[in-house]
Amino acid sequence: MSNTVIVDDRQIKHALSELNKKDRLKAEISALRSSANILRRETIRQFAEKANLKEGYKRNLFDLRKGEIVTKSAKIATVVVDKREPSAKVHILGDFRAKFFEMGTNKRYTKGHRLTGKYYRLKPGGRKYRERTGKGGYRGYIRPVHPFRTAQQLTERKIFDNMNKRINSAIQRVWRKYR
Repeated sequence: MSNTVIVDDRQIKHALSELNKKDRLKAEISALRSSANILRRETIRQFAEKANLKEGYKRNLFDLRKGEIVTKSAKIATVVVDKREPSAKVHILGDFRAKFFEMGTNKRYTKGHRLTGKYYRLKPGGRKYRERTGKGGYRGYIRPVHPFRTAQQLTERKIFDNMNKRINSAIQRVWRKYR
């Protein structure tokens, strides 16, 4: 399977040339955002299916402007569109747990449960000596299930095959707004 996408975009280029710079940028950004949202929705579906991780759980955050704790819902996948140079990015770093299911973890162990030891100074201003007693515990590991990679593979063809339709519909929206 080649990574080449052949697109006949003469009509789109003609339509874009008739728009001014600001409207052309609006149409491009709109098409990119709609394409990126397809990947975002598939990513959310794959995380719910493979990792049993649903979007929208509540978490408490400290809001610096208000000076209080506010409750916000976490988003697994986020779309970021750069308006200066039309580009879109979908990332899973909105929810800190998502990266563990995407990449997996190493085997995890705890140290001993109780801190004991003698307290003495190694030298003036030095450290105090403490040690842990008891047996550490094995806490397992997370196998990588790659829901984001799977979502990319499933939606890649769909996004690139229908890009002309999305750009055309974005251009039509801009034209209808001003005419």
